Amino acid sequence: EVRVFDEDANLLFCRTPELLFGNDSRYHITETIPVTFANGGAGLVVVTRPPSPFSQNEDRWYVPLTGLVFVCGMIIFIVQSINRSISNLEKATRRIAEGDLDFQLPIRGNDKLASLTRSFDSMREHLKEEYARRSRFIMGISHDLKTPLSSISGYANAIGEGYADTPDKLDRYVGIIEDKTKLLESRISMLIDYVRRDTTEWKLRL
Repeated sequence: EVRVFDEDANLLFCRTPELLFGNDSRYHITETIPVTFANGGAGLVVVTRPPSPFSQNEDRWYVPLTGLVFVCGMIIFIVQSINRSISNLEKATRRIAEGDLDFQLPIRGNDKLASLTRSFDSMREHLKEEYARRSRFIMGISHDLKTPLSSISGYANAIGEGYADTPDKLDRYVGIIEDKTKLLESRISMLIDYVRRDTTEWKLRL
């Protein structure tokens, strides 16, 4: 827009190129140029024009730049979170391979990695319970094996030392030894069957 004023600030001429500048004056730059008219009078030419395209879009660069920084920050955060979860799973796998089950994996969020971590920790709990159950079973079987063995050993020593001095005592001692021997065989068979359940041979035979 071009405006011409005389020295008394009276508007002499005005032209507005709306096709070029439109009605938005927020980005216009005003310049004041002193002039001398042909009749010797002084005046001012006020020119309002839009800035260069680079100046017009200067403030608009902040929006995509801010978005790019935010996206990069989120990518770094997500990658670090994934690496941390994978590292925790790797350490847990090594501890389980070494026989250490007395720990708990930290679970954060509800994404796929958190679901995988939750399933892995559930597997660890099941393994721990299974090992505890086997230990209790073996301890019980050991006690059941020890009792008839002690009886067999005691009555065999009694016979060897001559305490069975009558045929009735001898028959009774021998009968007890036979009963304890059958009980011992039964407990050993149970233990063998239990061990075979985890072997391929038992599964194929079944």
